[in-house]
Amino acid sequence: MLYIHKDKIYRLDRWCRRFAEQAAQAGIPFRTVDLLRRDYRDLPMTASDGLIGRFGHHPRDLRRMRPVYAALDDYCGGRIYPRFHTYSFYDDKRRQMELLQSKQYPAPRTAFVASRDDVDRFLDETGLRFPLVAKKTFGASASRVRLARSREEVLLPGILQEFCPNNDGDLRMVVIGNRVMGFRRNNRPGDFRASGSGLKEYLDDLDLECVRLAHRISVENGFESMAYDFVRDGEGRWVVLEFSYCFGPGPRKCRYYYELPSGEKKDKTGVYPEDFILADFLERYPQIKSRGINETPRNTTILTLCKNEYLFLTKQTRPRG
Repeated sequence: MLYIHKDKIYRLDRWCRRFAEQAAQAGIPFRTVDLLRRDYRDLPMTASDGLIGRFGHHPRDLRRMRPVYAALDDYCGGRIYPRFHTYSFYDDKRRQMELLQSKQYPAPRTAFVASRDDVDRFLDETGLRFPLVAKKTFGASASRVRLARSREEVLLPGILQEFCPNNDGDLRMVVIGNRVMGFRRNNRPGDFRASGSGLKEYLDDLDLECVRLAHRISVENGFESMAYDFVRDGEGRWVVLEFSYCFGPGPRKCRYYYELPSGEKKDKTGVYPEDFILADFLERYPQIKSRGINETPRNTTILTLCKNEYLFLTKQTRPRG
C-alpha cells in the first residue's frame, strides 16, 4: 500500500493530487491520509507499505510534523519520502549554512548571529562591510529576508550573509535523483530578492557548471530531491544561497532536464517533478507497487520506466467491448 499525505493546506499546489492521479492510473494501490489531523501510528504499516508526501512550511504543518518526523521515518521503516535526513534541512537556514560550510561548497560568507557582538565578530573575521543580507533562520519566499545597511537592521537571532551584488535574479536548480532542471527567477522591481517574485524565465539552456554542482551536493548528501538557489559572487563563481527539498509549481513548466552524470539533455514536456519523485520512490521500494494491483484502467496515462530507468509518460489503451 502506498500512503499519500494530503497536503491540502497548500490549496493551489497540492502534490498529493499528482501522486494519487499517477498511482491510480498505474494501478498502484494507495490511500490518502492527512497526517496533520491523524496520528501516524494509526496507519497499518507493513514491509510492503510506504508513505510519500510533501510536508511544507505552513506553521501548522511545521508544528505538527517537525517534532515527530524522525519517529515517522522509523515507523515507516525508512520507506518514506522525504527521508528524515532530507527533511531535517527544510526551512532551517542555520542547518543549511552549517552543511555548506562543513563540506566547503561554494557559498557566500555566512554566520549565525545572536547578538551585536556576534555581528561585530563576523565583520572583523571576514572584512565584510554593510550592506549584508539578514535573514531569520526560517521562512519561505524571502518573507523574512532584508538587505541590512547597518548593525541596527540585522535580524537577531538570525543569519547574516555576504551580499552578492550585480545579480538581477537567481537560478533555481531542482535535483531529483540524477535529473537536474531549472529556471531563472528575476528580482522583484527595485529589490535584490528573486524568491517569491513570480518573475520566472525558462531558459533554452542551463549553465552546466551550475547543473553539476547542484547534482554533486545532492548525491554527496543523499538527498532524494532538492531545490537550490544560485547567484554569482563577486568573483563570478556560482554560489549556493540556500536550499529546500520541496518547491512550488515552477519546475513543472521546465521543458527539459539534464541526466547526470552524462549531462545529456532530455525532453520533460508534460512530466511533473512529482512524477520523477514517485518513480524513484517506487523503484527504491518495488514491493509497494507489486501488491494487490488491479486491472489497468482504460485510456489512461501511466508511469513507465524504460530499460535505462528514464521516466516517460505513455498512453495505454484497452480495446472497448
